[in-house]
Amino acid sequence: MDTARSLAPLVLAEYRRAFLLDVEQGRRHRILLPQILVCTFVLPVFWIAVPHHGRHWFYRSRWLVALLALLVNYEQTKRMSSTNAAWAVLSGLVGTYGTMLCFYHLIVTNPQRDAARVIRVAAGKSCEAPRPNSDEADLPPHASGTSTRACHGPPPATKRPVGAPCETASPTQPHFANSGNHDVESCYIWQRFPSEAPLLSRLGWATDLVLSFRGAGWNHSISVLPRPHTPKTIKDGERVDKSSVRLVSDCGFEYKHTLSAFLWHRLRLFAFSYLLLDFLGTFMMKDPYFVVGRERCVHHALPGYLVGLSSWRLEAYRQLLSISGAWAAVAAGYSVADMVSYGFASYFWPSRNIPWIYVSAVGSFGEVFDRGLAGFWGSWWHQTFRMCFMGPATFLYNMGVIRKRTATGSLVALLSSFAASGLLHSMGSLSAMPKTKLWSQPVFFLLQAAGIIVQQQLASTGRALFPNAGVILQRAANASFALVWLCATAAFFNDDMAAMGLWLLEPVPFSFCRLMGLGFPGDAAWRWDSTHYLFRWHSGSHWWNSGLTVGV
Repeated sequence: MDTARSLAPLVLAEYRRAFLLDVEQGRRHRILLPQILVCTFVLPVFWIAVPHHGRHWFYRSRWLVALLALLVNYEQTKRMSSTNAAWAVLSGLVGTYGTMLCFYHLIVTNPQRDAARVIRVAAGKSCEAPRPNSDEADLPPHASGTSTRACHGPPPATKRPVGAPCETASPTQPHFANSGNHDVESCYIWQRFPSEAPLLSRLGWATDLVLSFRGAGWNHSISVLPRPHTPKTIKDGERVDKSSVRLVSDCGFEYKHTLSAFLWHRLRLFAFSYLLLDFLGTFMMKDPYFVVGRERCVHHALPGYLVGLSSWRLEAYRQLLSISGAWAAVAAGYSVADMVSYGFASYFWPSRNIPWIYVSAVGSFGEVFDRGLAGFWGSWWHQTFRMCFMGPATFLYNMGVIRKRTATGSLVALLSSFAASGLLHSMGSLSAMPKTKLWSQPVFFLLQAAGIIVQQQLASTGRALFPNAGVILQRAANASFALVWLCATAAFFNDDMAAMGLWLLEPVPFSFCRLMGLGFPGDAAWRWDSTHYLFRWHSGSHWWNSGLTVGV
């Protein structure tokens, strides 16, 4: 137990010493703000904010901008890190996702021509009535590649066949976003790119576009979120049919219409995820696996309560803690981001303070029972990066290389989206302090694509052999396959997360578990020190290598 007690701080100190030695010798650099954001968000925002109409030469420069973002972001991912475990991994994620954003908004799509967002305006202003019988916009398919559905279908009480895609929302659904005083005093309209507006207005539009990862409140919103009916051709200033926005999509993503319900839900979720992260952060450090990874943990003793477990029970325990940690981090992150975004928009951006852009982090877990592994990844999980993961397939659609709703198109979309996910996560491994196996994350995500294909084939065979199988049996089979496949492949993901030292992060500043004595003897309840967990100013030899950083 003494060895286990001293293992985490010793390992973290070892990683930090190695990183600082690399910094001293010029092989790596500290993550600095705002430098890390320049080619990730700032460059595409400014490029999009410049009107392209009549400037064909400028529009062609998008390829150079995307190439510049790729080169700069890769260099940052490869060489920038931090003595803070999470900040180190975040460097790779931010740089890689910034490159994907540039590719999507600059190469795959033309936001100034096609994008439109919902804004709220005073009811006294001219609000054109919504077009009757407007069609849904043609959006990219699921990240799973198995469907192009819009998850706005019938309410939960209306059952659809197991495995079938959700249908498009009906404008006669009972739950609408048309109650509340602010809806009486205002209306919602579509706003296209304001090409003739002042620079600040154009920058605001472009910033909103780039930072809306799931597209909530935009005409290209991902299909699993609650959204209004979207005309194929949108007229600037056209009124939004807010009666078509359901409180809960058929995939289980929901928003709260009133401020009190929204804040209460986010505060409760944050409190629960905070306590869960506190519990996980306390007990993970007692298992050497979460400290040094699978390969090195065999040289260290297990805590007493794990010694008697069989190998498969120990593996199940570790997988449960790993997925719980991932879910809690996502839930806490979305809760804080939504509340901060709401407060910011209330005072500085009231036209975009729209209820349905604050959507829940994850969907309904019932999707796993309905669609198995495809439901887990394409309907239940958070879908934050879905638009950009679908970027390569959408680009091929636009170029006419593949066609939507064909077997080839679905297969390409499935494989490319999971390959992009594997690339993103592996770049987080690249920027981490210790060296890990960069192939581990891509293998895990490509195996998920393979699992979806296998399950689809098994389901097709099963329906042919047992045409009268009941819904309960089908749902049980879907969930069982997803569980077995995830458990069989999770080691590629979880082992890499442990090896990169991510769980060495203190996830919460104050630990109630350690306050109650559940940690190691001598553990303090306050976990964040000013050296590795708070922003500080780093002064480099030049202005371009000076900025805000976290860690030494």
